[in-house]
Amino acid sequence: ATAVLQTYGFTATMMVVTGFADFPDGWNMPWTQLTTLKASGAWNFQLHAGPKGHASTGLACTAFYACRLTGESAATYQTRVTGDISAGDTALQTKGLTTAASITFAVPWDDRGQTSTDTSINPWFSNYLASRFSVVFHQDWGYAVGANRRYRFEVHNDTTLAAFTTMLSNSKFSKAG
Repeated sequence: ATAVLQTYGFTATMMVVTGFADFPDGWNMPWTQLTTLKASGAWNFQLHAGPKGHASTGLACTAFYACRLTGESAATYQTRVTGDISAGDTALQTKGLTTAASITFAVPWDDRGQTSTDTSINPWFSNYLASRFSVVFHQDWGYAVGANRRYRFEVHNDTTLAAFTTMLSNSKFSKAG
């Protein structure tokens, strides 16, 4: 993908789950590979989740950021969430992928607490994200298709290089247009 980005003059932003980079498994990239991508000049990096932020709680409400753990007070929940996000941001800076705090965040599983039975989660987490980040991305099932590809598209591990090249070479998804 780096060569294709360079050919078409694009820079991509990768949303990083720092816990995945700490323990790569063949599905996720290790820090060394992320650092190589950064050195190419074709990639920027922002935070998707800290060390535990993409993990499941094992509870009915499964998203780590969107659920209070059994017996966890609101204050402890808030400290856990802000601490994990801060740790992720620090890791990106320590590894040299960013030079300052992330300005964008992609909400894991698009769960801001709306699946929680605790009605205090969604307002607190949404307000925290809005105060901490300039831009917060939410999963937009089906939006990045058709004419909207000009503005955004998602690349996943099953996106082929040919499909990626086609996306970037489409005149509707161009810098000019």
